[in-house]
Amino acid sequence: MNRLRQRVARLVVVAVAVAVVPATNAAPVSASPADEKARVEQIVDELARLEERSDILAEDYVTAIDEKNQLDAAIAKAEKRVTTRESQVAELRGSLADMAVQAYMDSGTNGLGPLFTDTTEITDGLTRDELSRVALSTGTATTDELDQLVSDLEEDRDELAQLREDAAAKAEQIEAAKVATDETKAEYQAAREDAEAEYQQALVEEEERRARESFERMQREAEGARRRAEEQQPETPTPDAPAPAPTPTDDDDQTPAPAPTPDDDDDVTPVVDPGPVDPPSDPPPVSGRSDTAIAAARSQLGVPYVYAKAIPGVAFDCSGLTSWSWAQAGVYLPHQSRAQYATVPHVAESQAQPGDLIFYYSPISHVSIYLGGGQAIHAPNSGSVVSYTTVNWGNVTGVGRPG
Repeated sequence: MNRLRQRVARLVVVAVAVAVVPATNAAPVSASPADEKARVEQIVDELARLEERSDILAEDYVTAIDEKNQLDAAIAKAEKRVTTRESQVAELRGSLADMAVQAYMDSGTNGLGPLFTDTTEITDGLTRDELSRVALSTGTATTDELDQLVSDLEEDRDELAQLREDAAAKAEQIEAAKVATDETKAEYQAAREDAEAEYQQALVEEEERRARESFERMQREAEGARRRAEEQQPETPTPDAPAPAPTPTDDDDQTPAPAPTPDDDDDVTPVVDPGPVDPPSDPPPVSGRSDTAIAAARSQLGVPYVYAKAIPGVAFDCSGLTSWSWAQAGVYLPHQSRAQYATVPHVAESQAQPGDLIFYYSPISHVSIYLGGGQAIHAPNSGSVVSYTTVNWGNVTGVGRPG
């Protein structure tokens, strides 16, 4: 754990140093407007990189928590299996012991014969053989069954021990990830405060300019795609005059053929590749539940950001907000942005519609709900509360369509 923390700490220090230096080395008072503009652009670049790093660490932290929860569930199942095995072993041992006692008490009527007339001559091997023979003759149990149960019990105990060891290691990983995430978030916020104190509104304007330009670029691409699709459409031919209907003959079957019916084996639901593939040219329709999901997300504006939380009115993280909002519309989404991307159908960025999920960075580490017009609602790790945001499409990895 100490090595992991040291490694994470070094990454944080490097990222912070890169982000803070341009924010703290104040530009000369006599700097020209061009110099100041270049300076602001440099700061925005570094802040964006640190913000992305912070989001990736936060997503890794949430992923580790999810994996720990899965380990805990597996441990609970393993503990139940061990308890059941122990009960079965005890019950079978008791049954074999009862048969042994009965064998001694019945004095020859049990089939043990003179073998056990002198108890000083009884060995473990003889006892084992005779108990097995008696058990087989009575149809109850055998020592082979006991051996198998004991073997299964030992395997279950080994599995349980391994799961507990994995869970302990995962708990250490979670703690280290949380420390790294908190430190990176704090450093980002401090660097941003320093930059805003120096350049005030110029910083915000530069970020808005980039987001606006990315949206306009996406719109141009969408318009170009639409025009290309129209050009590729074949021209509708002018219909010729209808030919006279043929005179029916006795051999003609005038009964129209029935429409084909799909077989039970036909899968009418398209299979969506959960990997990061190119979106289809013909996207799925927008869900009629989108308005409900958007309204739910808007109802949480101002709710604080907290890692791995999805408690309305109390706390959300980014994927917690999207999963909870769509749950209000009756659609399940996993509480993890990468898992959400793997779950929903993908659409092209130029085809994004209100209610779609916007995924950011690589690996994916942030998600928001699109509102249209280049705007979205999200729970930002780098901020403090659920809020509106202008989408910078340059940071977008993909778009998904729930519902």
